[in-house]
Amino acid sequence: TNTWLSSPDSSGSNLEVFEGQLLCWAHVAMVWFVVFFTVRMIFRAQYRFLRYRFQWLKDMPAPRSTTLMVENIPQEQRSDEALHAYFSRLFSDHAVERAYVVKRTKKLQALVHREEALNCQLLQAQAQLEARRRDGETPGVLDSIGDFLSRTPGSQESLHVLAEKVEQAREAVEAERISIEARARLMDKSVCSSSGFVTFTTRRWKRLASREQLKADASLLTMQTPPDPNDVRYEDLAWDPSLQATNNMIANFLVFLIFMSWLPLTIALTGLTQLEELMSYKAFFWLQPLKQERFAFLKSTLEGICSTLALKVVLAFLPSILVAIIYNFRTLKSGNLVQLSLQNRYFMFLLVFVVLVSGINMTLIHSLADIVENPNNIFVLFSRLPSSSNFYISYVVLGWFTITMNLLRIAPVIKYLIFYWSGLSPQDARNHAEPEDQDSDGMGSRMAKATIMMTIALVFSTCSPTIPTAALV
Repeated sequence: TNTWLSSPDSSGSNLEVFEGQLLCWAHVAMVWFVVFFTVRMIFRAQYRFLRYRFQWLKDMPAPRSTTLMVENIPQEQRSDEALHAYFSRLFSDHAVERAYVVKRTKKLQALVHREEALNCQLLQAQAQLEARRRDGETPGVLDSIGDFLSRTPGSQESLHVLAEKVEQAREAVEAERISIEARARLMDKSVCSSSGFVTFTTRRWKRLASREQLKADASLLTMQTPPDPNDVRYEDLAWDPSLQATNNMIANFLVFLIFMSWLPLTIALTGLTQLEELMSYKAFFWLQPLKQERFAFLKSTLEGICSTLALKVVLAFLPSILVAIIYNFRTLKSGNLVQLSLQNRYFMFLLVFVVLVSGINMTLIHSLADIVENPNNIFVLFSRLPSSSNFYISYVVLGWFTITMNLLRIAPVIKYLIFYWSGLSPQDARNHAEPEDQDSDGMGSRMAKATIMMTIALVFSTCSPTIPTAALV
């Protein structure tokens, strides 16, 4: 019943309650509108993505389109011949074209690098000697390279000695390669890893094989489409599975430590950007006029810009730190997976340090402890977010420029112009300018920044219409 109509003494307060209820229901309607609109956009984006993915799968070139990457290979199949025989027995000889088990070739790689360095040194010495001959110069000893091969000051090595070193390095490489092939046929654990590739004769055979569970233990002989051949990280594939698990645990622990220690730093730095706080220091005496009422708008604008810039400066170092942890500890099969791992972790940092940082005024541990003690405190944390809408408007507006600069690839363009103006050819200048910094300007970092912009727009769309309007840009 509408009791507020029957009580004349409390009609004013009940009317206020009724109007508050109307506003509440309007807010509920807006929330559900945002939910339905967001879900619709997600489904439309997924539909477009599936079209692009199917076309990408159709256009995938061979041999990648007919190859499966196999992981957790049992010891009895850890050789090219044994793996080929196993799949041929399952799918027939006509189905399997070749099989390859990833080898551990760290020593061979070092020998190859040494041979290439010596060979480059020999070619350089020969070119310099030939140039002196053309210029009419006659060294004291014709084949002496000590004067013009400045790798070791005062060295009097001859071209013959250097050529012998190159030949010895080449023989060492060949001997190591033969040793690896011999041990691989014996399925030596120090050479044969638990990962490999199986190439089938047709796409149909590959598709049929990818749907099968080959062992009773589902973790053995797992198969998936391989990365691009130029993007495969063979050194990670060659790692022992137990070592992979240990390194992944270390990586997760390091990320957790950074997560717990970064929040106090972020809150402290953003707190120092408050003008009231800065005015208490003598070095910022020139900010005192902003206390006047006529400068209130300028004061709020500067606070929003300063706090946003401070937060962006702190977060600018995170991608490099996360990539260092991923490269050194995470076991990933390709460079694209490195960017995907960076995107996931960087987004979680941005979600906490950008979206939730205004609602956390203590350390993260204390906030979590309060929520565990009383779960209703999480709503108190969320209730602080709308009061920080001005900060997020500044953050989104500043994001226009950062994301635009990433899309325009300003850094590679500047490096290209510098190298081109220094006298290099256009192709050489491009080779020196590429690739861009994959930590801050790679696909993982860019997508995490774009996603957090969309998250801010969705979170604050019902309490501050200006934010989604700015995010549409």
